[in-house]
Amino acid sequence: MDITKFLKSNVKEEGTFEFAPTKRFCDEEGKAIPWVFKKLSINEYERIREECTSINFADKGKTKFNNYMFNKKIICNSVVEPNLNNAELQDSYGVKKAEDLITELFENAGEYYNLLGYLLEVNGFKSVGEYAEEAKN
Repeated sequence: MDITKFLKSNVKEEGTFEFAPTKRFCDEEGKAIPWVFKKLSINEYERIREECTSINFADKGKTKFNNYMFNKKIICNSVVEPNLNNAELQDSYGVKKAEDLITELFENAGEYYNLLGYLLEVNGFKSVGEYAEEAKN
């Protein structure tokens, strides 16, 4: 096997991609404005997972996972544009953190969770439907 094909210099870098997650923001022609996203690295994903996991000492040291915050962080860390850390944007919605802003930008929960599902699939996770289809076979 030619090990040089695995050298970092030969890795195909994936850039950003666009997707319009909501129809709430439109251009002059009434088309939904696409946002810019990036895929998460394994290290980014693991950092987010760790940030959302805590030890509950009151319950014999069991770990507790904050899925709500995990979902927000997955989306926020994937969004390149709009800049969710922009103070003017946050101030316009009366929030101070990207994780609080992200849910304000959507008209309904369906749009928000459709984006989350889309980003998880882009990052290589299978949808529930795909698991169900595999189980049938």
